[in-house]
Amino acid sequence: MLIKYLVTAKSPHDEKFWSKVRDEFGIRSDSTYLNTGSLGLLPVQIANRVARYYQLFTTQGYEALFSTAEQQEVVRCRLAAFIGADEDEIAFTRNTTEAVAAIIDGIKLNPEDEVLTTAHEYPAVMQRWRRRAERFGIKIRIVDIPSPPENPEQIVDRFEQAITKRTRVIFFSHISRGPGLLHPAKALCELAREHRLISAIDGAQVVGIHPLNLRDIGCDFYANSLHKWALAPVGCGILFARREIQEEFWPRAGGGPPWDESVHGFELVEAIGTYAAPLRLAIGDSIDLINRIGFENIVARARMLSDYLKAELVKRPCVRLATSLLPNLSGAGLTSFAHRSYTGEIVREGINRHRRFVTSGDWDGGVDNTRVSTHFYNTKEEIDSFVEALDNLS
Repeated sequence: MLIKYLVTAKSPHDEKFWSKVRDEFGIRSDSTYLNTGSLGLLPVQIANRVARYYQLFTTQGYEALFSTAEQQEVVRCRLAAFIGADEDEIAFTRNTTEAVAAIIDGIKLNPEDEVLTTAHEYPAVMQRWRRRAERFGIKIRIVDIPSPPENPEQIVDRFEQAITKRTRVIFFSHISRGPGLLHPAKALCELAREHRLISAIDGAQVVGIHPLNLRDIGCDFYANSLHKWALAPVGCGILFARREIQEEFWPRAGGGPPWDESVHGFELVEAIGTYAAPLRLAIGDSIDLINRIGFENIVARARMLSDYLKAELVKRPCVRLATSLLPNLSGAGLTSFAHRSYTGEIVREGINRHRRFVTSGDWDGGVDNTRVSTHFYNTKEEIDSFVEALDNLS
């Protein structure tokens, strides 16, 4: 283990320290990974931990589920504390999509009830909402959010103007997957409470890179994938449901306990049958590593890198930046832009040929963008090499 103790505040420009942190990852020297927003790099020590946990299951089999049960609950408690919740408000899932599916299926809605959301949401999530609408007659209404907006108040105003007497749910991404728009989550949840609405948040791009306290935000539901920014193995997600709303929440039962068919509460989210316990156990090790590095250090480093990238992009006439330059309107990890001469797919393919791995898509209300994800393990030199590849597109 390269980082053996809790560190004090470190400058985001302290390359000696961040080089040591970077050694925690098996980063290849012949490529640059700039796509953490899709899937984060797994630290070598966490991968080794997962292997050790699976080794336990090879010798104990089914009994390992029981021998590690207490340890799994410790992980749940630590994770809850990490995001500002209580342990009985947290359920393990495999990813954000699964967590949001539980939210969509479990909220009680009647025909003609309305759900307000945005054009920035994940396609699989919107598909789930549309299926419920087609089957049960609810209405999905899109709130038009500028990209980027002028200020957080503009976002809140747009939602407030869209509320009708049929509105029941406000659903939005805390940080949108395309332009990396940081929504004013606390203000939107306050708006929901004022109108007696349910607030549900897709937080896939938040945990591990952006400060989060769910008690302070005041949302009813929150979903996240820990395998993006939080250094957890692939297949780790969480669902938060505020304790006071759990009795009204009825997700579909899965294939495992509790066996009592009268049970319809929050615990059904984890009723999926046999699950990948080694992955859940490793979440605790991921939190350990984040604490050793220092979460505030991670946030500052990520913000510095994204600011550096945006400063380089705005210098180029060929680029239209889709991500706000303001920190109160942008997440620290995602930067999206449109190229005035090429589609996002052409930019992505051209950049990837140089082994600078980014992604692209119609994420900004139908606008074709290229997205660059920068986490604390990236460097200014990698950003420079990306920009150079962008300049040399042909």
